[in-house]
Amino acid sequence: MSSPGPSESNHPPGGTLDSGLAVELPNEIQRIIFEHAASLDGKCALRLCQVAKYVYTWVRPILYQRIVMQDPRSAISFFKTLRTKPRGHFEPMIRSLAVESTVTLPQAKAILVECSRRILLLTIFRKGSSRERILHYIKSPYLKRLTMVCHRDWDPNERQFGQPNAQYDIPVGLVASLTHLAIIIDYESGSWIHLVSALLASVYPDNDTYVIAYSAFQNLTHVATSVQGLNHNVRIRRVAQKLRYFAILEPREYSLPQHERLVARVRTLERSAEYPMAAPRSMVILRDLGDPHVWKVQDSFRPSDFWKEVERLVDGGFISDRGERWYV
Repeated sequence: MSSPGPSESNHPPGGTLDSGLAVELPNEIQRIIFEHAASLDGKCALRLCQVAKYVYTWVRPILYQRIVMQDPRSAISFFKTLRTKPRGHFEPMIRSLAVESTVTLPQAKAILVECSRRILLLTIFRKGSSRERILHYIKSPYLKRLTMVCHRDWDPNERQFGQPNAQYDIPVGLVASLTHLAIIIDYESGSWIHLVSALLASVYPDNDTYVIAYSAFQNLTHVATSVQGLNHNVRIRRVAQKLRYFAILEPREYSLPQHERLVARVRTLERSAEYPMAAPRSMVILRDLGDPHVWKVQDSFRPSDFWKEVERLVDGGFISDRGERWYV
């Protein structure tokens, strides 16, 4: 079936400039413009779908490329949309998923099972005390980029028993497909069990569990961690042989003296013999982004330049986004 064209009643015959000169763009040019606008912002795509039937036909596949569950209501609404079509109908369209922390596992589970088989990007927001194993419901063998944003949801003076590790509950199968991983937290956390296992592979080469865990990290090229998770996550540099970019994210309240101490620590890590496989000068410090509250689920409606900025800084020889370089 052909798409509705400009001759139909739901399409205006052309635009009019202030000078009174009427301009009608070819159908092909209009389509390029609308598709490009829709690809830049999911909310814009939704509004464009309401312009005309022919625009809806063009934009609809792009509209479903990024699914953002920004609250329980939107999750329930999208689930109802899924039920209007045969199972698997939306699966080929969806490339990115984002889930807000207010969306519980029971609310998200059915959507994840049905729509996550082909996703390339996943952004998960969780409360630090959460024990929900939400990543176990991600079915995509194609997942390349994972961002975990976990915020403390208990009083700072209150002791949190156990190990808050929802952000580290990444199945080995998912780790193995990742090229980009970002973990943003604002509290001290427990160790990532699969990373600990990977570190033991060289000591126990006959242990399948350790060897499998080590192998899972071999596609990672980009990693970002908040300062609060640095002690544990910096050890990824010991096992991920293809790692080229390692971003360290400062919280918003970081003072200049704290920043200077962090820069000194990064320089020490660079000289450490503990990381013989690490790419030289691959670490870079970025301000403010170590605070989970800076990351917004609504940003998932648009493409992110975060990793491009990390690459620009590292490739440019910078040790931080404050203009400091590795070599003065």
